[in-house]
Amino acid sequence: MFSGLTARLESEVKELKGVLETHNLLRTLLYSGDGISTSSPQAANAPQEASSTSTASIHREDAVWKKLRDRQPSKAAWQVYDHCAAFTRLYALYEHFVIDLASEFLRKLPSLYSTYQELPASVRTQHRLGAGQIMLKLGKDGPYKEHNEERIIKLFSHGLSGQQGYSLLEDAFFIDPQNYRSEIIVKIFSYLGFDGCWTWVQNHPAIAQFMEKARDEHDTPERVLSDFIEYRNEAAHSSVDNIVALSDLLSAADFVVALGKALAELVSKQVVRRQIELGQLESIGTVIHNFKDTIVGSKMKPVVIAIGDSVVAVGKQTCCTVNIDAIHTGKVVHEKIQLAADQEIGLKLSRRIKKGTEIYRYRMS
Repeated sequence: MFSGLTARLESEVKELKGVLETHNLLRTLLYSGDGISTSSPQAANAPQEASSTSTASIHREDAVWKKLRDRQPSKAAWQVYDHCAAFTRLYALYEHFVIDLASEFLRKLPSLYSTYQELPASVRTQHRLGAGQIMLKLGKDGPYKEHNEERIIKLFSHGLSGQQGYSLLEDAFFIDPQNYRSEIIVKIFSYLGFDGCWTWVQNHPAIAQFMEKARDEHDTPERVLSDFIEYRNEAAHSSVDNIVALSDLLSAADFVVALGKALAELVSKQVVRRQIELGQLESIGTVIHNFKDTIVGSKMKPVVIAIGDSVVAVGKQTCCTVNIDAIHTGKVVHEKIQLAADQEIGLKLSRRIKKGTEIYRYRMS
């Protein structure tokens, strides 16, 4: 549902990690003196019949390495710049992800609550309070220079009139200037109508897996996030004397991705719950067994399903869209099948989901 945002976050974090690993490899080559050159074993052992083109290429590589060695900064200075750039960029990716996720949810609310008055009370309250604070700070300069009184009043007027097609002032939900530590994440998501936000994050499979593999049993997701933000603030606003190892930088990047997935699925579940209330989604089965990899046994309702169908999996700590990759009844493989009530079948899905997960799909229009 919000997979585009998580995919973008994963892609951008992967690029950041690639840059860090490349820089680390370059440092290893430069400061160990192992860069390729005409005097290196590779060049010395080259066959006599090597073409003039190959020889010229080797000389060019030698010239490049010489320039790099002539201009290289100190190893410590380079590591400090990588440390600061990585934490600063990583925090920017994290903050923008949270804002984009919340904003997309806010834009979706009018399709879930047909009138402004139907919105959860916490959303309406924060919308009013946040808009009021923005109105006090309007001007030609500052963070709200793109807003004006007329537009804000029109948004409220349209919403309070009870008409459909209203929209919300998104900036009203991001008036807290603090860094996005766990307590601020909880506050922002409470504005959006979410209770127990951080409990969900702590218990989400992506976070639980990260903590198990990358942290000791006494650490917590709150602490990991707080440490990450402290490193970022120091990198952005202070003189940096101590840097973390590359493995710790890469671990922080993995944590941001895991946190993004947890938050995205939290928002997805809230949307799905409302869609179920509105009758837009129908339950078609329940996972009753977990087998190898992404294969599950499910007890189904009397529906027709086919390979390639997209369904919504809703579990205690997950909510995601998955595809049906294979359908089995015993040893028989089906492309498409009409199911009977309570029929048990095997499904291969595009993602592993746990026993007890409910399977839904959007009703046919």
